[in-house]
Amino acid sequence: MASTLPTYTKPLVGGDVIIREWAREYTREEVTIANATSADYAMPAGYPINTATSKPVLTTAEANTYGFTVEPVTIVAGETRTIAIIVRGPAVINQDALPVLDVAGAALVPANMVTSTHLGTPGLIFRRQPSTKETQTT
Repeated sequence: MASTLPTYTKPLVGGDVIIREWAREYTREEVTIANATSADYAMPAGYPINTATSKPVLTTAEANTYGFTVEPVTIVAGETRTIAIIVRGPAVINQDALPVLDVAGAALVPANMVTSTHLGTPGLIFRRQPSTKETQTT
């Protein structure tokens, strides 16, 4: 009888998304996000944030990206948290590590995030870098 082994896929962390950042005290800002919905906001590293509304970016609104989460963060329903986001360069971001699903599970288009006119100046540099993530089975 063949058995199926469980698979664990390590979630992305800041170092998987941010390839190079020169001065984090300049490139990062803090934003306070209030989750007034009935569902949790589970945002991986690199999740797009709209600082004008203090909310996570949802599908079809990728052009409203003002910055990206630095580390994975979960904001439970009804909770308010202050998180770090990267909003301006000089920094290099791995475009291939940006999320493809929003907090509601709908599709995001990373190519639309990286062309947002709201990203700070000097701009963030986006590079295509294939994943080095490994999947382990036990």
